[in-house]
Amino acid sequence: MKRKFFAFATVICMLCALTLCASAAGFYGENASGDQQGSLFVSGYSVTSSANVDGIAFLAGESVLSTGDTEYIAAAARTVTVEGDVEKDAFAAGQILSVKGNVGRDLFAAGQSLDFAGDVGGTVYAAGSTIVIRGHVAGDAFLSAETIVVDQNASIGGRLHYPANARITADASVLANAIVEEAEPEIEEQAQRGTGFGDKVVDKVLLFAGLSVVALVLLWLTPLWETVDSRYTGKPFSKYAVAFGIGFGTLVGVPLAAILLMISRVGMRLACVLLMVYIAALVVSCMFIAFFIGSLLWRKALKKAPKLWAELLIGTALWTVASCIPVVSFLAGLVGVPFGLGMVTLLITGSKPPKAPKVPELPESTEE
Repeated sequence: MKRKFFAFATVICMLCALTLCASAAGFYGENASGDQQGSLFVSGYSVTSSANVDGIAFLAGESVLSTGDTEYIAAAARTVTVEGDVEKDAFAAGQILSVKGNVGRDLFAAGQSLDFAGDVGGTVYAAGSTIVIRGHVAGDAFLSAETIVVDQNASIGGRLHYPANARITADASVLANAIVEEAEPEIEEQAQRGTGFGDKVVDKVLLFAGLSVVALVLLWLTPLWETVDSRYTGKPFSKYAVAFGIGFGTLVGVPLAAILLMISRVGMRLACVLLMVYIAALVVSCMFIAFFIGSLLWRKALKKAPKLWAELLIGTALWTVASCIPVVSFLAGLVGVPFGLGMVTLLITGSKPPKAPKVPELPESTEE
């Protein structure tokens, strides 16, 4: 069941990408009406849309009401009500979901209380606390909930899939063709015992090993750490401050730039590449501050000659230990991530931090 919802999330991302790249987008406040060719974006506190959308209707807010007909719909709110018909697929997430209109193909939904009164031409994938089906489902129904009700006037053309621990109310004809899915024993056992101290230790050891491997591979295959060492070690604090400022701007600016590129017709591929580089930079960002911590300890405290591999390992070990302490971990990430992103940005662009201004020396006074 969880695999299916992971696939559902992937489908949403792919579908959004294709639509944003291929069609024009319309942006509205809390209310939308009329006809829309291409994607429709409506957001606010109380969102109401009566628009007929030839594309995807993206609706988000505290409450969402959609009465227009759409090709696709993707809605997220505390309360979501879909009264209009959906020609193809419908995606909904929230606390209380009510789908009264008909869905031409598949319905994907997740929430606390779900009520499906319309007909679904394909398959239903739903997860929540309580799920009620009142209409006709042409395909299968994959339901994961504590309480499941299939109304006596409802019908499921395919097979009903539900967990063994669910409380279900349905006609005998529906239950006779149903598939009861047993809970995965490994997941259930892990949920019962929780995450122990030993598991946390193993996780941190694996984190240290992964970061160390990446750092050493970069050391052996690239001049990255030599370049960083020559540019920053022993230099004024202003260089570190500039890197932090650039990194903070990158941390905020790159996702915004990617969103703007996605909205355009031709920027989707560039946005994907930009996000891939951004994610890779986030992964390695903590290594930079770990390197300087290791260098400071190795060279200043231990009075050793520079050895980059040893400094990287020591710094990574200290960073891993710091990540175990809640407040220290937060502060280290708050400083380390923007600082590392700034250094990556400077290295990629080939820029160098501005040099600290030199204070002119006063001429030596001569005493007669």
